[in-house]
Amino acid sequence: MRIHAFLTAGVLLAALAPADAAETMGPRWTVSPRAALWRTDAAMAEDATLTPHLGAEVGWLTTPRTRLALRGGWSHLEAASTGRDGELGTLSAGLVADLRGHGKVRPTVGLSLGYAEDWTTDAPGALAHAMATLEAGVEIAPGLRFGLEQALFFGNSSPLHGTFFQVGYQVPLANFKRAKKAQVDAAAADEDADGVANAKDECAGTAAGTQVDARGCPTDADRDGVADAGDMCAATPTGARVDPRGCPTDADADGVLDGLDQCPASPPRTRVDARGCARSPLADALVGGRAVLARLRFKPGTTELLPGGDPTLAEIGTLLLASPELSMEIAVFTDARGDAGRNRVLAQQRADRVVALVRGRVPGLAAGRLLARGYGEDTPLAAEDTAPSAWRGDRVEARVRPNAGAH
Repeated sequence: MRIHAFLTAGVLLAALAPADAAETMGPRWTVSPRAALWRTDAAMAEDATLTPHLGAEVGWLTTPRTRLALRGGWSHLEAASTGRDGELGTLSAGLVADLRGHGKVRPTVGLSLGYAEDWTTDAPGALAHAMATLEAGVEIAPGLRFGLEQALFFGNSSPLHGTFFQVGYQVPLANFKRAKKAQVDAAAADEDADGVANAKDECAGTAAGTQVDARGCPTDADRDGVADAGDMCAATPTGARVDPRGCPTDADADGVLDGLDQCPASPPRTRVDARGCARSPLADALVGGRAVLARLRFKPGTTELLPGGDPTLAEIGTLLLASPELSMEIAVFTDARGDAGRNRVLAQQRADRVVALVRGRVPGLAAGRLLARGYGEDTPLAAEDTAPSAWRGDRVEARVRPNAGAH
C-alpha cells in the first residue's frame, strides 16, 4: 500500500513541476540545516522509539515553485535484534514542490530516493538498503520549514519504515558572479545621466542637461542659490539677494542691491551712497573736493561757535565713518580786518576747535582722518576794499584729502 502511495506522489509532483511563467526566480541555490525526530521500525531498533536525526539539504531551484534536493543525515540507533547500537547514515535526492507558489505560508510535498546504511557493519543484519521518502510540510517565509516524512527502506527482508518529524531553515545562496556583476553595474549606474555614478551622486534626480560638479550637484558659479543652467544673471555679486531667475533684486530701487543695501527702505528718488543709505548734503557738496560749512560761524574774535552748527558737526563725523577711504581737512579763514598774524593764529585755533568737537562725537576716528588748518586772511572770497565785503572772507571749509591709511 505504501509503494502505491509513493508512485501516486511521484505523478503528482511531475504535474506540479511546471511553474507560472510570470513567477520570478530568486537565487537558484539554497542550503538548509535539518533536525528531526523519527519513529523507527521495531525491526531497526530495540523497540519502536523516537530517535534524533541531524542532516542538511542542498537545493537547486528548477522553477520558482520546485527544487531538486540533495540530502544527507545521521541517526544513532539503540540496540535492536542485531544485538548492538548502530550509526545510520542516509543520502537521498528528490523533488520538492511548493503547492501554493506565493504568500508567507506555503504547503509543500516531496518525493526522494536514496540509500541508507548502518556504518557499524561488523555485525550480522547490518542495514544497507535503498530508501524512498514521501514528505508533506509547510514553509514559512523567510525560510523556516516544518515537515512530516514517511521513509521506506528496501532490502533483503520485508520493507522497513520510519516516520520523520523534521524542521529546517532555508538559506538562499546567490550566484556570486552575478552578485559581483550586479555590484559593478550598480556602481557604474547613472540614473540621472549627469556623468556622476549613483554611488557618488549626492544630488540624485538632476534634470537632464544640467551642468554638475564632481558631487553630481548643479553648479552655481556665483553662489547665489540658483543653478547655472537656470541662472539668467550669472555674475551676481556675493551677498546679493536674487529672484528665481538668479537676478539681483533692489526693493527700494536706489541702485544698491538687496543683501548689500544697509538702508533697504530708502524713500523713492533718494540719493544714496555705496551702502545704500541717503547721501548727506555735505557728501554731495564735497563731490568737487571742497565745500563751505555755512552753519559753522564763530563769535567775532573768539573760538566760540555760534548756535546752529551742531548738525554740521554731526554730519562730518557720520560722513567720515561711512567713508573709510575719505580724509578731510577743516580749513578756517578770516576776513582782512586786524593784524594778519593774529588772524592766522585765530584761524588755527578755530580749526582745532572744530576738529576737537567732531572727535568728541566720533572718538574712534583715526588721527590722520581729520586735520585742522588755519589760513587766516590769505585766501579771501572776493575783494575786501569795503567793510561789508570784508566779512566774506570769514568762513570754514571742508576739503577732501586722500586717506593714505585706507585699504
